Amino acid sequence: MRRKAWTRAGIIGMSLVALTACSKDVHNNEALPNVVDQKADLVVFDVGAAGDDIFNAAWGDEIRKKFPNYTIKYIKRDTKENSLTNILTAGGQIDIILSSIGLFPSYVIQPVDIQMDMTDLVQKHNLDLSKFEPESINPIKSLGGLYGIPYNYSQLALFYNKDIFDKFGVSYLKDGSTWDDILNKAKQLSREENGQSYVGFSYSSFHFNRLLSLSLPFINENNKFAMNTDDWKRFYEKEIISPLKGLSEADIKNTLTGDQTGLFINKRNIAMYVFLDGMRDSLAKSDVNWDMVSLPVFPEKPGIGSQLYPGYAAIAKTSKYPDQAMEVIKFMTSDEQQIRMAQKGSVSVLTSKAVKDAFLQDTPYKDKNVKNALFFNKPAPSPKLSLYDQQALDAITKRIPDMISGKIDTNTAFRDAEEEANKKIESLKK
Repeated sequence: MRRKAWTRAGIIGMSLVALTACSKDVHNNEALPNVVDQKADLVVFDVGAAGDDIFNAAWGDEIRKKFPNYTIKYIKRDTKENSLTNILTAGGQIDIILSSIGLFPSYVIQPVDIQMDMTDLVQKHNLDLSKFEPESINPIKSLGGLYGIPYNYSQLALFYNKDIFDKFGVSYLKDGSTWDDILNKAKQLSREENGQSYVGFSYSSFHFNRLLSLSLPFINENNKFAMNTDDWKRFYEKEIISPLKGLSEADIKNTLTGDQTGLFINKRNIAMYVFLDGMRDSLAKSDVNWDMVSLPVFPEKPGIGSQLYPGYAAIAKTSKYPDQAMEVIKFMTSDEQQIRMAQKGSVSVLTSKAVKDAFLQDTPYKDKNVKNALFFNKPAPSPKLSLYDQQALDAITKRIPDMISGKIDTNTAFRDAEEEANKKIESLKK
């Protein structure tokens, strides 16, 4: 299942102090004085497929103002023709790629192998990596190189519809809840009344598994299915299968493959919903009586919340303008621009107090529990990612309905998923 990014608006494996010092001593920007003054035609490709108006409001207008000698062309992945593969096969130009960590392997590395290790450019342009939230940088580097610089991030949060809680006399949620707390409430809220079915708990399956606070890997170091473990089975049995038992077939299908976001916002039959925190922008435009709390925690991981889900700006290794592209990315991650975006509600990748203090200043939901929900827990570390994570997730996700109905037991489901995923991975390797 593909998801667009909801926010408007990842490289620490060496000593950052030494890296910064080296970049200042060795490079001294001798090759850079005229980069900003030189003309460059830069093509920005957005894997997340945000609209032109969203890109321009977030970045395009500011980039053009800062770099009048650069022309900026924006392409979004909205059709088959507008894919990296087709554009590059046809001889088209790509300079900067915008992509979430979840889509980067399947849309950038696997099909076109266009990623560039940006370590040398970071040194050359004196980009200080120590100012970034470490867990916004680590995920991309785990794919094999410094293939992108994070410019924002999302994380999982638990949204809830207060009207449904009021309707059934259930107390509101609070930050720091455990999964047992939430699943107990889900049992009280999953019911049918006056012909309307209510789902107590739902989630975005694409993001929920990927950003889990348990930080479990999907693929091992040998590029084999790594989910056939007791930890993964316990998680699926308790948090995935148990909450859905007893729901109608239609509700189960919607939870696993349907538009849960639409059901939460429009149909309003979902009481609690785990999704990327950026959904608050859509909720702010609705009249849903909503609020949000931190992602529930596991007893074995107290105080550990969601993994981060960064958006990266990556330079294509075929770009004719790598230095100009790097200057644009450096500008996007500057304090000035990160403060501007934080004011609009984008969660910054920078750790500075000024940026954090600016968060939410210019948003319509300052009265909501947004800041507490997002910073109540520490971010979970990202496991080592793989090019084949999606194959593992696809193989197990398709077996969830049969696990819920009892047609197949958990051990058999994971064993069959392992066999299927490994065959698919071998096929992709060839």
